[in-house]
Amino acid sequence: MVINIKDLEKLREEYSNKKIVATIGSFDLFHYEHLRYLKDAKALGDVLVVILKDDFIVGLKDKNRPIICQEQRVSIVDALKFVDFVVLATKKEYQKTQKILNLDCEEKCKQWLYSFYTIFEKLKPDILYHEDTKDLNFARKYVAKEFGTKLIERKRTAMITTTKIIEKIKKIGE
Repeated sequence: MVINIKDLEKLREEYSNKKIVATIGSFDLFHYEHLRYLKDAKALGDVLVVILKDDFIVGLKDKNRPIICQEQRVSIVDALKFVDFVVLATKKEYQKTQKILNLDCEEKCKQWLYSFYTIFEKLKPDILYHEDTKDLNFARKYVAKEFGTKLIERKRTAMITTTKIIEKIKKIGE
């Protein structure tokens, strides 16, 4: 079910006796590794909330992305039977709070925090499941400490990635 950010506090209250797992992603060009990743996340708790990056946030990483628009990516992830809720992290939430501005971390770390702070503040998930990306570990640890969320890291072993798919398509076109 697609849920609005403003309804996350109600969700937290409704499932107060359940273990809520949150994970974040673009899920652009949805593929097998995305499927495995989300299934693994669901196995960690009772309720899986997928925080999907909107087109603006995805574009911060690569100006040529996303390939698939946010509305379609939301629909794809929401159609998975083991995903309980999908919430779209939008440009609107991309706000620079003084609390984050004062942190001693790289700009990419701050961008991550700007994008997701409001969601975590409202949802307060029990677990944040994420892939091992060293450049964002500070941001994730900050969120975990701030909201009492347990971090569970998945080692990055993916043979298939959206970037690799795009590179392969480009080679075919040469």
